Amino acid sequence: MIHHKSIRAAMGIKIAANDLEFAIPGTQLQVVRKGADREAISKEVQKESSNILADVDKSGIGVCVQSSTLGSLEALLSFLKDMKIPVAHVAIGPMYKRHMLPVVAMKGKDSKHSRYAIVLAFDTIIKPEAQELADQNGIEIFQARIIYHLFDMFKKHHEEFDEREKAKARAVAVFPVQLKILQAIRQADPIILGVNVVRGQLHPGTPLAFTAAGQAPTYIGKVESIQRDEKEIKIGKPGMDVSVKITSSDSGKVFGRHFTEANDLVSVITRASVDAVKFFKSEMTAEDTKLLAALMPIFNIRKKAPAPAAPGAAAAAAEEDE
Repeated sequence: MIHHKSIRAAMGIKIAANDLEFAIPGTQLQVVRKGADREAISKEVQKESSNILADVDKSGIGVCVQSSTLGSLEALLSFLKDMKIPVAHVAIGPMYKRHMLPVVAMKGKDSKHSRYAIVLAFDTIIKPEAQELADQNGIEIFQARIIYHLFDMFKKHHEEFDEREKAKARAVAVFPVQLKILQAIRQADPIILGVNVVRGQLHPGTPLAFTAAGQAPTYIGKVESIQRDEKEIKIGKPGMDVSVKITSSDSGKVFGRHFTEANDLVSVITRASVDAVKFFKSEMTAEDTKLLAALMPIFNIRKKAPAPAAPGAAAAAAEEDE
């Protein structure tokens, strides 16, 4: 081993020192000379990594970013910030099992945040132990050497995630609707009524209840089908006069005995159905949203308060690896 008193530019060198596993590739190397202010130099060195942590989401919700050097990490974080993609954890160097643990934890924490339980690896190596843990937990690792390719991968993942969540929500979502009864065509199960769609949207599968002043809504049954001009339709919109078939075997309700034309019909909503219908905002009008808000207190559903920031949420740290 040759010991050098000075090093010129463009020379390849090896450094022998303690705690080199904590060194960060791409950062400046400062020499602490005799009599120098060690604390001031230390702060100067740490300033680079501190600037990176400013772009890390303190809530702990966001993607995991792994990069080969500090410079490439800074470039990727700047790009993700412009794209409004939150980042919860950053690291430099090869990806090991320990880097995957925060991603696994986030995936299991809350399904709505699991869209961010992924790794964006920019020009770096994924160790087999990290890949194995990712496979076991269904976590995707996107690797690329070009930033825009990573963004395209994330965008596709984001869209596919939304489609999966929307498909699951479809079975639970209940669109708000208010109906005026015009006439009874059949009084008992299945109940067939001629109705006018006053507000909202009428869909097959919608659970219906009748309302009465001073009383809680009373469940009748689910819409089996909707017809207009003797043709089956998939949706009844405001102003339409339609006939609706209601399966009421599970409620035992009979028109004329339990409710009449004096009662309006409304869709039965729950906390779960309200959360699910949010996936279909693009299919709802402003009036639909107002009706949904009006039905919530009728069914004793409270508006969700904004979630407070998690106290003491640990900021993710940039780290270097072996």
